[in-house]
Order: sequence, then structure tokens, then C-alpha cells
Amino acid sequence: MKKIFFNIAKFIYFFSAMFIMMSFYSQAYIDPSATTYVIQAVGAVIIALGAVLTVFRHKIVSFFKKGKGTEEKKEIHFEDDTKDAGEIGAGHSVTVLYELVPAGEETEESDLKYQESALTEQ
Repeated sequence: MKKIFFNIAKFIYFFSAMFIMMSFYSQAYIDPSATTYVIQAVGAVIIALGAVLTVFRHKIVSFFKKGKGTEEKKEIHFEDDTKDAGEIGAGHSVTVLYELVPAGEETEESDLKYQESALTEQ
């Protein structure tokens, strides 16, 4: 709540300061050579923004796609053993999770296509 109030107060402060500064009547002469510097500055900002968007486009896209359909994908890929995880090479690590089931307890059946479950063969 404090953060929202602070942001609103900051907006009102800067808006009113800009309104007061822009309300005074003034005259100025802009030298034609100064406009070339302004054009160069605007062009430089546009090129810099384009470079930043190009470098960080994967992070920007992933930010806007966050949370869309990830739950159902996780379930589908977990049970489908035809999906390949890719190649494992130098510098990669693998985490293996095992579920330990005490003898005599029933478990949920898994529909693996290419692997036989040791519990179903007994």
C-alpha cells in the first residue's frame, strides 16, 4: 500500500512540476546546426533501444508468456517417455527422482509406452 501511495505521489509531483515549467511563455532561437544534434540524439536513442530489444528479446518474450499453459505441458511431458531430453554433455547436470514405495502398498499405474514397470510385472 505504501509503494502504491509513493508512486502516486511521485507522479503528481512530477506532473505538476512539468505543468508549471511548461506554462510560462518563452521564446527561443534554435540554431539550425543544433537541430542536427537533436536528430542525431533521437536516432542514437532509437538505435540503442533496438539493440537492447534484440539482445534481451528472449527474456522479454518469456516475461509476457509466463504462466500460459505450463501446467498442462508439465503433466503431458512427464508421462510421455517418447520425449527426448536432449544430449547430455560436459557442463550439464542431471537430476534423477526416485519414488520409494514400501512393499505391500499399492501405487498409481503409469502408462509408459516403452518401459515396463517393475511393479506391474510382479
